[in-house]
Amino acid sequence: MGTIIAIGGGELSSESGHYLHSEIIKHSKSNNPKVLFIPTASYDNKDYIISFKNMFEKKLSCKVDVLSLVERNYSSEEIEEMIFSNDIIYVGGGNTDYMMSVWRHYSLDKLLIEAFDRGIVLSGLSAGAVCWFDFIQSGMDSYESTETDSYKRLDGLGLIRGYGCSHFNQKSRNSSFQEMIYNYKGEGFGICDNSALIYKDGNYKVITTDNRKGVYKVVYSDSFVKKMKLQLNIDFMNYVSAVDRT
Repeated sequence: MGTIIAIGGGELSSESGHYLHSEIIKHSKSNNPKVLFIPTASYDNKDYIISFKNMFEKKLSCKVDVLSLVERNYSSEEIEEMIFSNDIIYVGGGNTDYMMSVWRHYSLDKLLIEAFDRGIVLSGLSAGAVCWFDFIQSGMDSYESTETDSYKRLDGLGLIRGYGCSHFNQKSRNSSFQEMIYNYKGEGFGICDNSALIYKDGNYKVITTDNRKGVYKVVYSDSFVKKMKLQLNIDFMNYVSAVDRT
């Protein structure tokens, strides 16, 4: 199995963003890793791409390539080459529902699962944090806004068991996610802004730049929903939630 770094939200260019994204680089086997940015959820927003390159090229000394599925047409061979020739794959935030639809059109969902099996580091923010779960709480309809009063369940890539929710510090998302867990009698993770859940070989680690936030485990049990804040970890904890697909 591989590594997934899921960041709940926040500003890419902020001091907090620099710290959390530096953590992604640490999990690569290269000192100057090649990073593939997939901004599908933002409709390949040009300003977002510029901000991403400013962070990863100028500040983190990476080589960045961009898979622009909205703005360009690619052959299946070109997409495969871009996915498997990079050390890190980073998925940007935005419209999760639209992103998953485009990915499945190009069979990118299957390629990302194979990338995980090959040990390529998978990462992302907001939509790029929750796409790795079995199920996604989705409510965003634009790159600029993260607030909405309407949420729905989507199928994710199934690399992390259960449900995923980003921006969990937002009141509407928090309550809606707990309602979703109750309705489906499930369990999942709520990841706050400026916080990240890191999976590596089935174990987890939580990091944050704001101790008022963090990552929560939300579980249906005995007709109730329980919400538990996960402890910040220096070392990885033994919590097997990666799906065994053998």
